[in-house]
Amino acid sequence: MENLIKYMLNYAFDHGISYALLDQIDPDYPSVSFTDIGRMVINLNWKNQNEIPFMIGHEIGHFANGDKGTFY
Repeated sequence: MENLIKYMLNYAFDHGISYALLDQIDPDYPSVSFTDIGRMVINLNWKNQNEIPFMIGHEIGHFANGDKGTFY
């Protein structure tokens, strides 16, 4: 799973999306996209660790869809 997370984050970076990785926060705090500033914030302490790559993909999707603003 670590390789998949690295792949997804590299994909984001290669497509101009910056990110912050948080691991000291509440496991119920969702990841978010700030498409207006080109940044996503990923909760690495998420309650279901197996969902993290999917969450990263979901956040990248906001950029791919051309969503505007902040979604959380």
